[in-house]
Amino acid sequence: MRHRLFVLCLMVLSACSAAHPELDATLEEALAALDSVLDSADIYANEKEAHIDSLRQLIPFARNDRQLYDIYDSLFDEYEMWDSDSALFYAHRKELLAENLGTPLLINDATADIASRYITSGMYLEALELISNTDRRTSSFFLQDPSRYLLLYDIYHNLVISFNDKYAHSKYRELERVYLEKGVQNLDKNDINYFIYLSKSMIADGSSGQLVIILRNKLTDGRLTTHDKAILHYWMGTAYESMEDTPNAFLCYIISAREDIACANREYGSLIHVAQLCHEYGLTERSFRYINRCHKDALIADAKRRLNQIGKSLFDIGLAYEQLSKKQKSVIVFLNFSLVLIALMLVNAIVWLKVYNNKLTHAYNVISDNMSAIDEATRANKVYLARFFSMFSNHIDALERYRSRLRKLAKQMDMDAMQQELRSDIFIDEELSNMYDVFDKTFLGLFPTFIEELNELLRPEARIQKNPQDGKLTNEIRVLALIKLGMTESRQIANFLRLSTTTVFNYRVKYRNAALHDRDTFEESLRANTRTRLSLR
Repeated sequence: MRHRLFVLCLMVLSACSAAHPELDATLEEALAALDSVLDSADIYANEKEAHIDSLRQLIPFARNDRQLYDIYDSLFDEYEMWDSDSALFYAHRKELLAENLGTPLLINDATADIASRYITSGMYLEALELISNTDRRTSSFFLQDPSRYLLLYDIYHNLVISFNDKYAHSKYRELERVYLEKGVQNLDKNDINYFIYLSKSMIADGSSGQLVIILRNKLTDGRLTTHDKAILHYWMGTAYESMEDTPNAFLCYIISAREDIACANREYGSLIHVAQLCHEYGLTERSFRYINRCHKDALIADAKRRLNQIGKSLFDIGLAYEQLSKKQKSVIVFLNFSLVLIALMLVNAIVWLKVYNNKLTHAYNVISDNMSAIDEATRANKVYLARFFSMFSNHIDALERYRSRLRKLAKQMDMDAMQQELRSDIFIDEELSNMYDVFDKTFLGLFPTFIEELNELLRPEARIQKNPQDGKLTNEIRVLALIKLGMTESRQIANFLRLSTTTVFNYRVKYRNAALHDRDTFEESLRANTRTRLSLR
């Protein structure tokens, strides 16, 4: 019954989880490291805010507009991936100072910052109009600036994603390609933006394998910032994903997300990919936690582009999390039911104890006819009864501890540990070993000359040469011991010894064939022999 209960538990738990890819040790360690960084996210955020405050305190001490522009530029950089509204505020401040200074280079820089914030907020047409106006105002100086190409690429790339119109889609796709090529051709190869747009170009051309090598070599550059490493790992993950190398893509996205959080970014894509891949790997709770973090950060940063990216994943992952919660509740109900069954098994064990005690009492009565002292039989009876009651008491304690472990795992919702616990045979094996140990010692205490009597019934070549070591019997001898006690059905013996009926039958045939006299009366002779005496061990 206990085996059937465990099998049923495994079936229910298996039904609660679909087949998912296996998560190797490297990914588990990487996710654990990411969780550790996320736990410290508030520390990084406080450090970020403290640094921003120190920059703001420099504003009153600026000696001229050029110095003030540089302070605003630093504040924009700090806010760019942190708070889009604040970043836009300082970009406009930069624009006013650049206009006052009349410096085309600064006007282009301020315009590029404003346009990038418009793109982040989903204002693609406004960004396009701003760039066009700047081209005219600065006598086409901006036309030669590589950042202009990148902005135009970002605008048309997002328009491709946003519009379903077939004609517009085709037109925007062509403009996206043109500005991507111009950006890659004109960017400084030491600029981190070069690697961003090179990655987009090579992945589109199907050169992801070569891109991985280029990015891996770049990551050896000791001058890279944490943010630079986050960007390079993100695009390496995208390259691996385009090659359908999911484990390496997953690992790169995890590292990128870890570095994004460490440098206090809120406008990122890496953790979104990590959440999506956790969902594919069946890590529903983790996936739900990550995607909620992404959604919260994107809302604070006002990153509408990221919110659009998060939208579908948030729905799918949220639905999976809701289903998981329902399944876990079902498992808890089932485990409670299982605990009730275990309690019934305890009652059954106590009943079996009483039945077996009656059989022992009967055996003692038969043996007592040939005993020299009635008080020795009474004392032995008490010893063996105490031994069996102790065994069943220990067994009940073990079942209670096992039930407590299951209840604790259910409360913690640790499904992996629950399945591992239910698959394990350790508890069953230990309990069976204890029971057989008590049986062997008790039987040999009742029948200390059993082996000698058995040998008298067997042919010389089939006789057992050694007495049991340390009071332990083999399964073959236990079969004969149970026959001695009056158990005659092979099915009963097999159930008691956890053997197959065929194995028990073969043991019985083996010893019948080895009988010294009539094989048909071997077992009857084994039961009838009463020359034994009680031995208190």
